[in-house]
Amino acid sequence: MPVTHWIVMGQNENKFGKYSQDDVVWTKDLLTKYPREAVTQIHYQELKNRISEKGFIGNIEYNIEKIGHTWTDGTCYSLNKLRRIPEHPENYTQLTTQTLGHIVQGYARVQHLMLLIGLLFSLRLKNKDSFSTFSMLSIIGFFLFFIMWETRSRYLVSLTPLMIILSCMGYLRVVKERAIGLTSGRSVKS
Repeated sequence: MPVTHWIVMGQNENKFGKYSQDDVVWTKDLLTKYPREAVTQIHYQELKNRISEKGFIGNIEYNIEKIGHTWTDGTCYSLNKLRRIPEHPENYTQLTTQTLGHIVQGYARVQHLMLLIGLLFSLRLKNKDSFSTFSMLSIIGFFLFFIMWETRSRYLVSLTPLMIILSCMGYLRVVKERAIGLTSGRSVKS
């Protein structure tokens, strides 16, 4: 598949930039009829069409929705993957349906939200070493990449260790600032 295939699929409004079997079939059909370079040009034209159909405001709304689908699933799409061929279907059913299913989903979302809040705290780090800078740039790069590319929350799995480390650094900074604030507050009173 040409690289442009995934960029075009990333603008599929019906799927919010996720995998689209229709786009795969279309690209495979094009590859049987035209050379790869011509398919790339057809993809560029389709990309222009998809972007212009949505308009300026529509593209902003679309990308906000796409970002939401990518970055707010705390399970990183794992429950959907496990549903396909569960090794123990009865256990899977218990984890994903009724009350326990809501608890699992809620826990994953709260955990993911805590990571994202920690990432916001990490933006305020004063002494950024090369690892912190690399981690921040990686997260920003992934964020921007998934606006353009075909996306799914499971693609964030490779980024999760960096998100956890950077988030912890952000929380530690907040704790350290509070400790310094408490210490300086006491010294003023005495």
